[in-house]
Amino acid sequence: VKTDVGVIDGAAVCAAAGLPAFATTDALIASRSLDAFRKAVPAAQARGGLLDESKLVFAPCVSAPEKIGCVGFNYRRHAAEVARASRAA
Repeated sequence: VKTDVGVIDGAAVCAAAGLPAFATTDALIASRSLDAFRKAVPAAQARGGLLDESKLVFAPCVSAPEKIGCVGFNYRRHAAEVARASRAA
């Protein structure tokens, strides 16, 4: 959990909230414990134990999205076609 003073281990926040440690953000959200998790951040922060941010490797926030939306202008001709179509509309 990124805070103004540093990064706190999510497992420490879960412990402060009396929650099990969640493997993913999706699991935390699905558990419907997000409010308890948020409220426990100050308690976990007060206990100290900030992580060394330079050594962290971040995973995706959402590990199994239901949908992925993309907009691509990979080809100059296609981009020109889209621009013409938007002007005509």
